Amino acid sequence: MLLAALFLLAAAPDGAPAKPAQSAQVEVSAKAVALSRLLNPEDKMAALVVHALDTGFHTALLADTAEAKVFDQHPGLAEAILSAARPVISAHVSKSSPRMLRRFAGFYAGRFTSDELDTLIAFYSSPTGVKMIEGMYSGVNLSILANKLNDDPEAKLATSDVSAITRSTVQRIFPVFNDSDKAALLTFARKPVYPKLQRAIPAFHKLVAEVANEPDPELDSAMKATVKKAVKEFLAKEGRSASVG
Repeated sequence: MLLAALFLLAAAPDGAPAKPAQSAQVEVSAKAVALSRLLNPEDKMAALVVHALDTGFHTALLADTAEAKVFDQHPGLAEAILSAARPVISAHVSKSSPRMLRRFAGFYAGRFTSDELDTLIAFYSSPTGVKMIEGMYSGVNLSILANKLNDDPEAKLATSDVSAITRSTVQRIFPVFNDSDKAALLTFARKPVYPKLQRAIPAFHKLVAEVANEPDPELDSAMKATVKKAVKEFLAKEGRSASVG
């Protein structure tokens, strides 16, 4: 469901991570939660999922000429369905985001020390870090996913897909960085934690793909009911308009 945090560089150092003392674990976990919330703003996650919904819907129509013909015969039906579905999926993101944030926080807490989490929080709270987070959400390139769904509407999101989407998105947003941002990025890249981030990218992309592919029967049920109601109301309204005409 979610392509959130595609460029959120979490680490998976070689070998099992050391387990901190119990008192330190509480501190690390709290910081990991703070980092997770910083990197995954709920409003941006919701907007991204709605964008994915729109992309997936229109891609599905391109892949199914029979359905596309139905929508051609009923102008406005597609938008009626999307208008009804967007609030439903946004509400679902709001409801499910705490669980997802805890999952990402667990990933961070198991791999970063307290000092490393401080470094990450400081960077992503900086003007350059904020610009990066905003750019990764607003500039995410879903064309790769759309093309995959066009070939196979039931396709699962692969780790390689997440990596390709991330690379494409980074290329799109990098031009917005000014000289000050580039200097900040260079300084960040010199931090001891940075090599761990680089080694961790494949592991985190794998986690993002797993989250995206998890079945969600509650959402599926809500969306089916919403679409059914939207179609029924649209056709009823269309019939009344034809009668008046």
